[in-house]
Amino acid sequence: MYDKILAYYSNLTTLSHNDEKALISKLKVINLKKRESILKEDQICDYVYFINSGIVRFYQVVNGEEKTLEFFFADDYFSSYESFLTRKPGNLNIDTLTDTELLVLSYEDVQELYKLSASFTTFGRKISEMYFSKYIKKYTSLLVKSPKRRYLELHKNRPKVIQYIPSYMIASYLGIKPETLSRLKKEVLCSYN
Repeated sequence: MYDKILAYYSNLTTLSHNDEKALISKLKVINLKKRESILKEDQICDYVYFINSGIVRFYQVVNGEEKTLEFFFADDYFSSYESFLTRKPGNLNIDTLTDTELLVLSYEDVQELYKLSASFTTFGRKISEMYFSKYIKKYTSLLVKSPKRRYLELHKNRPKVIQYIPSYMIASYLGIKPETLSRLKKEVLCSYN
């Protein structure tokens, strides 16, 4: 149950045997069904999450319409980081798209781990840097790249999204209408034939 998260940490920092034991002692397992809510907007995010299995979606509701911001899959680490770090209500909704098993750490447990070992502080810094970079790339992509370019890059770099996520959610994620996505799919399919 803990092999995947220990491997994830080990990719970003070095954990001693005692660090691993401390991490495992703090982790809680949550099993959720498809379409269950993990967090609603205007709630404070009290946890960071690691996906052992399943798919999760971040979205906001704008003028009654869901705008998809991100997808996370097995072996991903996620949180509503702004809310988690500031301890203020956030603006994200987080739902499961499949049955999902999560390993979770509370805010208090994360703070205790930071005090326990520099390895956890290093991990926290690297996670922050990684997600900051990821969000800047997404923001820049939406501003400067054409819908076709965004779709092609998604197709190439994140094939799981194309394979497992409904088209209307992909369209929302790319900032385009479902009919535009349908047209782009046909164009790409024709270019491969």
